[in-house]
Amino acid sequence: MTKRELREKFSEIRGGIPTEVRTSKSREICRKFLSLSEYERAQTVMIYMSFRSEVETEDIVRGVLQSGRRLVVPKCNIETGEILPCEIKSLGELKAGAYGIAEPTKIRLCGKDEIDIVAVPALAFDRDNFRLGYGGGYYDRFLKDFTGLSAGLCFSECMTDKLPRGRFDVRTDTVLTD
Repeated sequence: MTKRELREKFSEIRGGIPTEVRTSKSREICRKFLSLSEYERAQTVMIYMSFRSEVETEDIVRGVLQSGRRLVVPKCNIETGEILPCEIKSLGELKAGAYGIAEPTKIRLCGKDEIDIVAVPALAFDRDNFRLGYGGGYYDRFLKDFTGLSAGLCFSECMTDKLPRGRFDVRTDTVLTD
């Protein structure tokens, strides 16, 4: 299957998970993220703001804010196709931005080298930690020279043996599932 066909397939699979089940599975995945030893040592954490049927990240966001760690949220620069990592101090600093995803309203850039761990969204992951994203390449460009821990968040229904890979695809260090 092509990446386009796989995006349709996994969007349908993920969208077919009942809301209450998706919420329960998301809580388990978030619990695992917050239990990572790398998270325990982290000072700066980057979390994506969940959108549509993605693994819900609000528990992680609240956990990071309550812990006193520095919270960074991605802002998409549509012109360059890059993620701008921006620090936020509260959920009140977010509003719908590019693609309808909640993004920071204030631009407080954080250097990529300051981020200890990043949660990575995807439609699907394979057993080698490669991801199937939405096709914009934002996270592949971000992860290319990222030196912290990259943790993919994925529902078990969206794990597969092998995904097609392009020369710009970057694998995550780990994938957390329910």
